[in-house]
Amino acid sequence: MTFKDLEGQKKNIISEVDKGLKKGEVAKKYGISPSTLSTILKDRESILKQFQTSVFVPSRKRMRKAQFEDVDTAVYKWFQDVRSRNVPLTGPLIREKALEFAKMLEIENFQASVGWLNRFRERYGVLSKCISGEASDVPMNSVNEWRNGEVAALIKEYSPNDVFNADEAGVFFQLEPKRTLAQKGDKCVGGKASKQRITALFCCNKSGTEKRKILIIGKSAKPRCFKNCKSLSCIYKFNKKAWMTQIIFNDWLIDFNTEMKKKKRKILLLIDNCTPHNEPPKLDNIRVEYFPPNCTAVLQPLDQGIIRAVKSRYRTFLLRQILCDLEKNIQRKCNVKEAIEWICGAWDDISQSTITNCWKHTTTTKDTNSVSEVAKYDESNTHDIQQSELEQIWITAKKKTSLPDDVNLEDYLGADDNVSTCYELTEVDIIQSIKDSKDEVTDESSGDEDEEAVLGNDVRNVTSSEALSCLEVMRTFITSQSDVPDFIFTNIHQIQNYLLSIKTANLVQKKIDDYL
Repeated sequence: MTFKDLEGQKKNIISEVDKGLKKGEVAKKYGISPSTLSTILKDRESILKQFQTSVFVPSRKRMRKAQFEDVDTAVYKWFQDVRSRNVPLTGPLIREKALEFAKMLEIENFQASVGWLNRFRERYGVLSKCISGEASDVPMNSVNEWRNGEVAALIKEYSPNDVFNADEAGVFFQLEPKRTLAQKGDKCVGGKASKQRITALFCCNKSGTEKRKILIIGKSAKPRCFKNCKSLSCIYKFNKKAWMTQIIFNDWLIDFNTEMKKKKRKILLLIDNCTPHNEPPKLDNIRVEYFPPNCTAVLQPLDQGIIRAVKSRYRTFLLRQILCDLEKNIQRKCNVKEAIEWICGAWDDISQSTITNCWKHTTTTKDTNSVSEVAKYDESNTHDIQQSELEQIWITAKKKTSLPDDVNLEDYLGADDNVSTCYELTEVDIIQSIKDSKDEVTDESSGDEDEEAVLGNDVRNVTSSEALSCLEVMRTFITSQSDVPDFIFTNIHQIQNYLLSIKTANLVQKKIDDYL
């Protein structure tokens, strides 16, 4: 085996050993010496990391780095961001941008020659059609091509259980009704409003049988409300802007892929082409496909009413809390931990029929009966049976808070529809990311001033005995109510079993320690 061939086979060699094949057999199969195999296995972490996170195309035998790697990295980040917005590019424009980045990075002796451009294209697998041609067709042409051509054929290759859509949404988690008009339409890329927002990544499959655990992105690594908190109902990440980033999204993809690999599932993931999405790692069990630019409002299932239904339920939780606080004459705002619990609860409440109907809405064009059926469903049931309850709560909240007549429920529900969940890269952002060695800028603070004012008393540890006592109070209250749904009793029973198992485990451990 030549050196070039060996470079391309390293991942396969490691995979063979991981499958349980004897090292001697693997060495013989690939024609390498035992010492060479030992060296490969010794460097397995760095090799796998290069394969998983690199953007080298499969046809390349060696993962040779560019002479001016920082320039290439900057140009490729810029290239991906520009193409995600469907802006046509040319070879001379890319070469000009490379010279600009070299100057910003204070790199001398760099020449953006035609030879450099060809090597850049080969290294990153950039096709000629990506850097030439004219602007795209109007969105509806792209929508129709997607619906009636490529996507229809692609989705048919997979079971509905194995076709997923993922999308981010910004949430003003502390939004009060009186602030609706002030926040409506705000993209929230900075300022005080950015402290009151989080980003949530939702993901579900076409059959509606699987809703992935939500990924929540906040501002702080350790908000004070997380004190003594060891478990959350979501995956929590953070950065100073509470935005989705390429690192966070790719980490989520890698974890998703690992889970699918363990379950021996091959899935299709449909996503938009925003900047954090456009450079995914190499995935064995997830095939990533993109919606056409500027078409997600029509094609993306999560945008057809699923996310809106989640926000409707979340606002219901929030309004209920506001009304309860008003009754107690308390002025407070919900914290990040409460927001997480309410958003995850709202996500759990989304019905399978809501999800499947929104998928039908995006993938059906020829069956007019299906489309009209979905439209009817959207009008009456997108917010499900909670809509009438929410309207009653809104009317009460308007009276209690003396809201002006020009503030309505629809404005309140859609106040954060245009909130940015990521940012468009600037040249300065790209250079800074390279100077920071591609590490995330993190905020290790325990929370911002706004949140500190919200929380009131510090969170203390609660014992299992106290939790059981509170559960008994809750059980007594619930049994005194009429027409309680069966699932409430089931949930209380499950919580009681969980608390008793913790208490029993502590007692058993204490008993064992007495003998030591």
